[in-house]
Order: sequence, then structure tokens, then C-alpha cells
Amino acid sequence: MIGVEFRGETGYTRIEEIGRGEGMNSTVYRVFDARLNGEYAAKEISKANFMRGVDEYFTEAQTMAAADHPNVVPIRCCCETPEIISLIMPLYTRGSLGRLIQNGPLPPSDVLTIGRQFLLGLTKIHLVGRFHLDIKPSNVLFADAGHALLADFGQSCRVEDDGSANPPPMYHFAMPPEFFQYFTVVAQSDIYQAGVTLYRAVNGDPFFAPQKPAADDLADRIAAGKFPDRNAFLPHVPKRLRTVLRKAMSLESEDRYQSAQEFGNELGKVTVAHNWNVTGDINGSMEWRAKRRKKSDIIVRRRANGAAWNVELWQDSGKGERRVSRDAWRKCNSQKVADGYLKSVFELLG
Repeated sequence: MIGVEFRGETGYTRIEEIGRGEGMNSTVYRVFDARLNGEYAAKEISKANFMRGVDEYFTEAQTMAAADHPNVVPIRCCCETPEIISLIMPLYTRGSLGRLIQNGPLPPSDVLTIGRQFLLGLTKIHLVGRFHLDIKPSNVLFADAGHALLADFGQSCRVEDDGSANPPPMYHFAMPPEFFQYFTVVAQSDIYQAGVTLYRAVNGDPFFAPQKPAADDLADRIAAGKFPDRNAFLPHVPKRLRTVLRKAMSLESEDRYQSAQEFGNELGKVTVAHNWNVTGDINGSMEWRAKRRKKSDIIVRRRANGAAWNVELWQDSGKGERRVSRDAWRKCNSQKVADGYLKSVFELLG
């Protein structure tokens, strides 16, 4: 249930800023609210930065509160002062998906689970007649129990009778091609954003961030389907998952999954032979490690060797690493050649 709407004061005390750099036009604080008698997260939006009326904002908050779903962040209270609008929500100390992928990708099985969970929340959002329109890693939070929830409805829009909506003028680099082509969005626009979010999660932001074009070229590259690069994946990503994500990020909305439920169902059909944990360094060296029950871990490494690159295979039984057959190792004269060989290695490993 949404709490009482307070005007003139927030009714809480700020403790510290959290989620720094994750919101475009808002700031999130950990706060203590005496009326609710606990610590919460308060998202504050400056009225100077808000493009729509206050009453409309509160209407949206009430609509999303009505979603009442385990995979949608609930809103506890709305507040207003002369300067800001504030939403009070539960405090999720596990943080966001955005923080998890800052330094590298998540294991594929984790990505599949997170995707299926927040798509359940998106399904409910669509059922109550709204588009989210701001699905990105920083807006996927984790409850104390570990499951994923969709947050931040500041850009959500009411669905019109024709199944489309005119979004607010604020947007980020995951807005779908149709926004830049026709300045309108549909349910499949949320599917596109969900696909980009999972693409980032399975590849990691160090892989994704260099793809981002300059600001003056961004809209054209999105509209042309050139960003993100749908053919570029880290070599361990399962083929079936690549296919699912490409469909979700299709240039034309009719070529994507037609509902969040359909997208989630397809993610549920993806199988993962080895759940790779990936680490890397600033020099381009990377390690993939797959843990196996009652078997030795599998380790694949790409590391610099002077001007060349080594691709190495190891096993680790817990008593030390053991080199796999010399025939499986390869010295490559460039990183590009090494990546080509890595692709074949992961295809053989499954």
C-alpha cells in the first residue's frame, strides 16, 4: 500500500547518499523515517529537472504501487516540498545489477535467473496499463532474499488505446530504435531495453562501454541497429542465449518478443553447460573458471605473452592447477586471433 502523501516536508532524515551516478535526474538517499519507524531509500527529484506535473507524478507512483508484485519495488510513501518530489521505498542493501557488472560479466545462469525474475515484474507492469521505459542495470535491484526487482518508474507512461505511448523527453542510451524514428513507444520497447540490460549483464560493462558512440552519433546508430553490436559477445556466452538476446534487441518492434512473458519463457529454455565466472585486468588478460560438482574446475585463460597472446586450458582439483593437453594450448600473434581460437574452445567445451 502507498502511504500518506505529505506536503511541505519530507518527514525523514537523510543518512547518506546511495546509488551515486546511477540516476539521470534524481538522487537516492538512505533515510530514517520516524513515521514509518525505520530506514528506507528515498529517491528525490528536483522539481526544476522534472518535465511533468507533480500530480501526474504521484498518479504514476500510485499506479506502480498498485502493481503489488514480488518483482516490482513497492512504494511506501510520496512526499513533496517546494523544491523536490520524493518517493520512499524499501532499502535494498544488496544493491543493483549495475554495480554487479561494473567490472565484468555475471555467470550465464545468474543472468538467466535475474532476467526471468524482473520480466515477471515487467509483465505485471504491462498488465496495469503502463510501460516502464527505463529498464537498465541500475534499475534492477536485489531484495534481501536475493531475487531481482524492477525499480524507478520516473519515465513510465500510460498505455493509450492504440497500445502505444508518447514518452517523456528525458531518455538514456537504451531507448529503442522506434523512439528515435517515430518518437513513440510500444510494449516491445520495454522488451528491447530488457534485452540490452541482459546483454550488458552477460558481457559486463567493460565489454559493453567501449561500444557506446559519441553523443551526437548515438541516436543514428541506435536507429540503424548498430548499437549495441548484436554480433559481439564474449566467447563463453551460449549460442542459444545469444539468439534470444538478438531477438529481444531486434531493430523492428514486431520482430521482438511480443510480451515480457514470452521473453521470460524463452530464457527458461536456455541451457548452460558450464557456468563461467569471468575475471580480467586492464591489460586485456582474462580468465574463465567453471566449477563442477565432484570434478575438477575448468579454467580457460587468455593472457599477454610479449607481443603475442596465449590461450591456455587448465584443470583445478583443489590441490593445484594441472595443465590440460599441450595440443589444447595455443600461442596467437594477436588478440583477435586469440579470440577466434577461444570461440572454438568454448564451442568444444559446450
